[in-house]
Amino acid sequence: NATVVVNALADLITSGRLSQPNRAKIEETYTHVLANEGQEVALRVAQQLMTITPEFHTNNIVESNGSERTPSPPKQSNNEPYKALVYIYLFGGLDSYYMLAPHSSCGTLYTEYAAIRGEAALVDENAFPIET
Repeated sequence: NATVVVNALADLITSGRLSQPNRAKIEETYTHVLANEGQEVALRVAQQLMTITPEFHTNNIVESNGSERTPSPPKQSNNEPYKALVYIYLFGGLDSYYMLAPHSSCGTLYTEYAAIRGEAALVDENAFPIET
């Protein structure tokens, strides 16, 4: 039962603070994933959805007043090149030392990395240096 699962997760993950609209959306998603991919995947998806709710990131009760937020005015350009931080969330076997590994031109850092990673260490022909 989706309601029982989501209520238990809400108690554990948000101390019962999960709002009704967020609770309903997670229950709906849990039911859909359960029917298509099974209980283990549905539970994992429900847990992940809980962690992106405002209730997970605060320690007080989040209340919506029903009104839309007024968008902030756009920032004025300072004529500097655009920079962005891109966050990629991957499930599974791609860890931080495989995504961003020291290059052999990094000297002792690469030597330490290669010693720790052993056969899993990236070699130069499989790595792309980052230009600064």
